[in-house]
Amino acid sequence: MPKPRIIFYHDGRHPLIYMYEPPMKKEEYESAIDELAGTPVEAVIFCLGEGRVFLHDTKVAEFWGHNVDKWRTISRRRTHLNAKHLIEEGNDPLRLVCERAHAKGMLLYPSLIVQRPGEVAGETTMWERSSAFRFNNPQLEIGARGDVDPNFLFPDNLDFKHKEARDERFAVIEEVVNNYPVDGFELQLQHRPQYFRPDEVEEGRAIMTDWISQVHDAVKKSGPDRELAVRIPHSIEGCLSVGLDIREWVRQGVVDVIIAQDVQAGRHVNSMADFRPMVALAKGSESRVIASIPSQLDTDRLGDAPISVVRATACNYW
Repeated sequence: MPKPRIIFYHDGRHPLIYMYEPPMKKEEYESAIDELAGTPVEAVIFCLGEGRVFLHDTKVAEFWGHNVDKWRTISRRRTHLNAKHLIEEGNDPLRLVCERAHAKGMLLYPSLIVQRPGEVAGETTMWERSSAFRFNNPQLEIGARGDVDPNFLFPDNLDFKHKEARDERFAVIEEVVNNYPVDGFELQLQHRPQYFRPDEVEEGRAIMTDWISQVHDAVKKSGPDRELAVRIPHSIEGCLSVGLDIREWVRQGVVDVIIAQDVQAGRHVNSMADFRPMVALAKGSESRVIASIPSQLDTDRLGDAPISVVRATACNYW
């Protein structure tokens, strides 16, 4: 099958499992794929839970809500009950979307949100979707020593200089590619993109490159035709500034798909984002570049971008 060029990202939560009253039916979960049938979408990138806790039948990570006694948010409780019910009746949610995508002629790439914030249990509604691993290991966070510049973004991210942090993330990936009929795997590295203390970024690049290579090897060992996709800031300099040496990843051939996204725009459309340096970097290599088009405008008149804006943006990127 040709390598996909039109890919749809589904976060697996807000337009899906959050919405349905328990017990959720198998066919309701499969709607994530069914709503794309008949479109030009060739592959679906499907988010694995929340990044810290997960909605599939994981044995190496933590299930969504396993550590919650009292729910503050009904959508989080619905999510826990729905995923639990599906797993108990033999319909692992991740397996469902993999098999449904293949039945509809599409590929399926699970996606791991690599960085999520640390939390303090019980203090906010957000802790309901955090993991015991994060609650119990604040020493693994970038700002653990308390001396990071106050202006530094995301001091509660995991510090990837710690092998324990890298190993926890890797275990999730390895389990998925070895146990599910996936066609590849995406690392969502653009969300909260900080991976090292600001004074340790340069040495951190080599650490991160080794970890990416480890992930790539795991993906390829599980199936030689499977691809590793990385979603990263669309600026090469921006990647380097947070410890992501995309130039070295391309040189070593450890990434198959580079999904470039405008960090400053976030979820909002920037029709003039410049992807030419990233395309030039990948030219002549085994890596290919795909531009990410966010869906939101958030003007005084429009929330989501209408199809005319999405098409115009796609033309500019092309």
